[in-house]
Order: sequence, then C-alpha cells, then structure tokens
Amino acid sequence: MRVNSYSQALSPKRELIVGIRKRYIDSSDGTKINTGVTTVVENYCRDLLGPMKNSLKQEDQIPNITVKVIDNYDLDNELYPSYNGLETGKTQIDCGSEIRINTAPNKKILYSNTFFETGLKLLINKESFDEVTDKKTVSKTILTDKIKNSIKIGLFEKRINVVKILDEEGFKNYVLYKNDSELNDALANGTIKAYVDDPLRMEEFFQYFIKNDSKSQNKFLIYPPELQDYFFDSHNAKLRYVFAFAKDAEDSTLYQNKINEIIKSHTNPLIEKEKSLAKVAKKLYPQPNEMMDFPYLILSKIIEFIKFLILCLLPYRTSIGIVLLVVIKLYSDRKSGVKFEIESFINSIDNMNAKINSLFGNQK
Repeated sequence: MRVNSYSQALSPKRELIVGIRKRYIDSSDGTKINTGVTTVVENYCRDLLGPMKNSLKQEDQIPNITVKVIDNYDLDNELYPSYNGLETGKTQIDCGSEIRINTAPNKKILYSNTFFETGLKLLINKESFDEVTDKKTVSKTILTDKIKNSIKIGLFEKRINVVKILDEEGFKNYVLYKNDSELNDALANGTIKAYVDDPLRMEEFFQYFIKNDSKSQNKFLIYPPELQDYFFDSHNAKLRYVFAFAKDAEDSTLYQNKINEIIKSHTNPLIEKEKSLAKVAKKLYPQPNEMMDFPYLILSKIIEFIKFLILCLLPYRTSIGIVLLVVIKLYSDRKSGVKFEIESFINSIDNMNAKINSLFGNQK
C-alpha cells in the first residue's frame, strides 16, 4: 500500500534516533577527536536504515518518519556496551553493538537477528611466535597455553566483551589502551608482543598500523590465518553483531521486524572485510618450511639431493631404494610438519623416474 499525501499530512511526525559508534582518538588534553573515518559496521548500519525508513513510509505504517543518527561512543556501560542510550531514552535503536553469545538477555532490550558472527584473532610479533612454537607446527591448545603464560597482549579498553573473553579464558597478562595511536606505539616499541580483537576491528587497526610503521608490517603475523578460524574455539568466545531496540519505545517490535527482513535481503560487506584480513594473514603467516630451524632447512636440501641420486643410481623401485626413500621422506616430513602419504609419494617417484628414464634410458 503506497503512502498518499492525505495520510502523510494527517500522520504525526516521528523522529527515530539511532546510535552508531564512531571512531575517535584521544588528544593530549584528554578531549576526543573524531577521526573522520567511517567503519564498515557504521556504513552497513546506515545502508540498512534507509530501506527500513522507506519501507515504513511505503506501507503507510509511519509515513512521516525521519531517521537521525547520533554518536553513541560515550553512551556505553559495563555489561551492555552502548545500551545506556537505549535505557535512558537517548536512542531508540543502536546498531553495530556486539554481544556475547552467552550474554543473558537484557530485559529492556530487543535484538535483531545476528548480521555478523565472529571470534578473536591475534596480531603477534613473529619472533615471539617463533619462541612459543619453537618454529614447529603446534596445536592451537598448546599455543594458547604458551601465549597465555609468556606473551603480553594489548587490546582496546572500550572492547569490554573482548576483555571478558580473555578473563574467562584465564588470560591475566594484558594491557588496555585508549586508542590506535597508543596501541600502535606499544607494538612498535615492544611493550606488548601481540594485539587481540575480532577481524573487523583488527583489519581497521592493521591498516593504521602499517600506514604509521610500514617497516613493522613484516615483523608480525595474524593467527589463526584461516578464514573463520579463531584464537579461541569455545562457543562462548564468539561475538555477534546486532541491532538493539529499546523494548519500551514506541513501535520497537515493528522496527525489529523490518530490520530482520532487510538483513535477509541485504548484501553484507562485513563478510568481505573478514575475507580481506584472511588474505593478508596468509601472506604474513610462515609456511611449514619457514618454521624450521636453519639447520633443518639445509638438511632438507641435502635430503632432496640424496633422493635424486638414489633414483638415478638404484634400479627402478628395488626394495632397497624404496626403503631408503621412505625413511628419508618420513624424516624430512616430520621436521616440516607435513603428513606423509604413501600414494602421493609413490606418484612422485614415478614422475621423477619417468624424467630420469627419458635422460638415461630405462634401467629395469
């Protein structure tokens, strides 16, 4: 049903106040300066508010509605970040609030469907990473325990949910920072060896980090590097991004339903942002042979040469040749963390043997 000018004229005007967190830096005198940089979450929220307003107008539900976006940076409280605006009536909707999976529902708040679920990644100094892994492939459980006990981690003080996750996972050796500049300096000068956050916030900080200290880029890696793989596997260590609505506000259920409809049909750029960080992470993360000690790198090259000699000098697939090759292959693969597969190994022998036969003739 399309809105007509008559119904619009009779309808009271409605201003919908929406809180969206902006990015700030702290100046030397303690005041906050808007960076002027919009985050991917802020842009996504704004993109959904337009269709919601238009839908309400077109269906003649709230013909005279207008949307006003305000900054909710300082409207947060300890348990429910950014919900003070909703609870005090300063906003009717908050967008981009991340909540814990296991957080008990706030009785004063309605939530939209989740539009992005994620976990935590670690930006860590490569030398520190090498120390805790001993340059070998280790399980995530072992790595987490070693980092917990030996690495000082930094994070933003406003990331209350991330702090709670660290506390629940038994991490005590962390430092809170007010802004990108403080955290950047701490990483660059070695005060901390790692930074923890979700992929969206980490991608934003990483761009700031390499812009201000490009030489440090290759001194760090992102762990885990794989897409949608996170530092903590626990379901309780996940975060989900939602719209939040003041339950007692007028038409809050209507807004909730509208946003849920639009979330289903709207392209989500947040997923692409996480993919972007994963691409960077894979470039920075060492390959198995890079995680080997230098003597092992030399040894692996010698072993490759011995393989070639054996294939040249021994008859094709003699029992002695196969046994020696299998022993060498098992030893080198164990050092590089690669799983040994006999079928692929035999195929590699066949391929190399074919090349040798073409050069020296068949030695069966």
